[in-house]
Amino acid sequence: MITRPKYTDDLEEWIAESLQPLKAAIEAEDLDRFQRLYHDAVDSANEFHRRWKKPWIVWRLPDAPPPDLDLTPRD
Repeated sequence: MITRPKYTDDLEEWIAESLQPLKAAIEAEDLDRFQRLYHDAVDSANEFHRRWKKPWIVWRLPDAPPPDLDLTPRD
């Protein structure tokens, strides 16, 4: 649901060009592709924030996962 109509076109573009490819990489279980696309999606989102004159909104990846997040592989 888009609650800010003035952003509709950019959000639809981001969903189509960034989010949908990420979903496909997850479904294909392609980690390398997912990681590349994820970084591209973050860069794209940040560009939209700059375009809309909100440069203080910046997505970035943490250097390490939160300490309470268990990333142990499961069978």
